[in-house]
Amino acid sequence: MQDRWGIVANATFLPEKEEKKVLVNKTGIDDENAEKLVKLANHIRRKADGASATLSKAISTRQLLQAAEMINAFKALDKDIKAALDYTIVNHYSKDGGTDSEQSQVLMTIQGIFG
Repeated sequence: MQDRWGIVANATFLPEKEEKKVLVNKTGIDDENAEKLVKLANHIRRKADGASATLSKAISTRQLLQAAEMINAFKALDKDIKAALDYTIVNHYSKDGGTDSEQSQVLMTIQGIFG
């Protein structure tokens, strides 16, 4: 699909403080969870970068916005917000490989950050 467009632009992600601010301003998510989402994203982005990458893709700011909106919805329903992360982040990664799978890596990162 990439060859449909003759131009490729490299983009970087926002600095942590700016990305957190975008999440809070656009979705109304609380500061603590916004900070955790940005920390999660940056950890995954590092694992998806370079020759020794263990993940096939990074998390976009758009995905973080979706995750923040779903966290808000789950909180309003008094549901576990980690389930919101399953729908918006975890399921984008492969289950192949069992305990070494991309999903397992992402889930362990979520556990470490969100508890």
